[in-house]
Amino acid sequence: MLELLLSFAPTLLLQGASLPNEGFSDWLLATRGEVYQTEFIRHRLVLHAASAEELTPSPAEVEEALDAEISRRVENAHLGDRAAWLDELKRLGLDEERWRTEQRPKTLSSILVNSLAQARRVITETELIEAWEERYGPNGEQTVVRWIQVKIEPPTPPPGITREEERALRDAAREVARERAVEVMEAWRAGAEFDALRGASGSGEEPQAPFRLNELTWPELVRREVARLQPAEISEPQAARGGWSIFQLVEKERTPLEGVREELLAHLAARPANSAEADALFSELLERGAPAVALPPGELPSNANESDLPIGHIAGEAVSLSSFSRWLTETQGRPHLESYKQAQLVRRMAAALDAEFTAEEVSARMDSDLADRLSLFYEGDRVRWLEDLRMDGRTFAGWQREANIRARHDLCAEAILMTRRVITEEELRAEWERVFGPGGEARTVRWIFLRPPAPPEGLEVSEFETWLSETLMALEREAMELRERVVESGEDFGTLAKRRSSDPETRDAGGLLPGVFDPRVYSTPIAAAVTALKSGEVSQPVRLSGGFGLYQVIKIKRTPLEEVQEQLRADLMSRRPSAVELAGFVNQLYEESKR
Repeated sequence: MLELLLSFAPTLLLQGASLPNEGFSDWLLATRGEVYQTEFIRHRLVLHAASAEELTPSPAEVEEALDAEISRRVENAHLGDRAAWLDELKRLGLDEERWRTEQRPKTLSSILVNSLAQARRVITETELIEAWEERYGPNGEQTVVRWIQVKIEPPTPPPGITREEERALRDAAREVARERAVEVMEAWRAGAEFDALRGASGSGEEPQAPFRLNELTWPELVRREVARLQPAEISEPQAARGGWSIFQLVEKERTPLEGVREELLAHLAARPANSAEADALFSELLERGAPAVALPPGELPSNANESDLPIGHIAGEAVSLSSFSRWLTETQGRPHLESYKQAQLVRRMAAALDAEFTAEEVSARMDSDLADRLSLFYEGDRVRWLEDLRMDGRTFAGWQREANIRARHDLCAEAILMTRRVITEEELRAEWERVFGPGGEARTVRWIFLRPPAPPEGLEVSEFETWLSETLMALEREAMELRERVVESGEDFGTLAKRRSSDPETRDAGGLLPGVFDPRVYSTPIAAAVTALKSGEVSQPVRLSGGFGLYQVIKIKRTPLEEVQEQLRADLMSRRPSAVELAGFVNQLYEESKR
């Protein structure tokens, strides 16, 4: 029976769905094999369990499920337009038959997971009552009502009013609507017909025929009010759904639990597995099947689709590399096909340029990429990264295999890019200003930052504004005093920065700001204060969001573009491209190759 289940996932993609027969499966296995390994194990465990429990669906049932999935996609994503769905498939390089071939194994797994979960499902009396009340109302009672809604007309606030005034306008509009609703209620009590009142005063959005209250969403207060009514009675105006609502109780429908017990049990037994049931099922199957599957370390055998190399066992049955490789290609291959084609194009173009890289160069790139990743995501902690790999079902050997392929690809792509790189005048000028400052003026700047102390304990909220104002005035006087000690008395700005500055990142370096001062990245007050200074001058105190700052320009160096443009051009030509630039370049190459 397991063979029958496996037959639902025939290896058709390799022949009929534009997936290349040579190379692609091996590349996919090396780069994505470990990523999908857990999914493969789950798939095979489900097949084994379903076979042992004789839960094999017929081919017709699988096709029926695929039809239902197509209908859902067409309705939800394309508003019922089947032609639009087929056009989307065409953009993905698929037609309906190829889509069915790709989806069939996943649909089979979904059917089997539902069947296995349903076979283990125990429906409690509590679940039964919850389903009964959800379908037929609390205690099996549903209220059938008529409804009049008097909408609140939102006011149009005039310009310039305060929030309090705007809130008063909204409250007044709400009260006007409530008074109209009271008038409707009193007119009914005086003998007017409910339907006539709805036509004259209602919003026009109410159902014309009586309806069950639980068909729409209502606040609990509304539900309780209506539940107290007797047939033909009307409610007081209720605030709900953007207006005031009046309900007339038509009747109360009562459905005893015993009368629908069997129907509800059948419905609950047949419902699809929820996430908790699926997780419990997989936990049971993993424990019972004791799977142990792992790709061998190092380079994988070529033509893996034909390899009988054992890679482990699932539910006591040996698993070959070919079975995993074929499943991977058939079920996960298409989304990665474009990446593979790009990689092949880059490899061929690099070979035409005689761009070859030693194992040492590839290893150095792998180390560099890993160092960047550790710094960016793990604060340099290699142990945390390895733990994340393990949690994702990955191994260091598997990461190395994938990283080796990625590093070779990037080195080849960069070699191609270097032969085509053109440095524009705009890029050259931008680099000049980055290195030598705007207009080629490089200012070396240092500063002293004065931050106010923390508010004293026990300070009342009403006293805070006065305290802050007095504190900032004292800070400004302190900044003026420090400036005078430099300008008038000749004290060293850097020494004062070490003693008095509140900025921990620059204090020990005498307040020296890193790199070239670029006024474009600073706030307008700071930029204006610093650019107005000559070499050696100190600014007036600059008010900052967190205190006051003093700035001193140590030196200004002017570098004409003409003197450095050749070196800058050479640096830009040899600079390693960013990941974004490289990906964009490879994508451009690929699009050009299709013309």
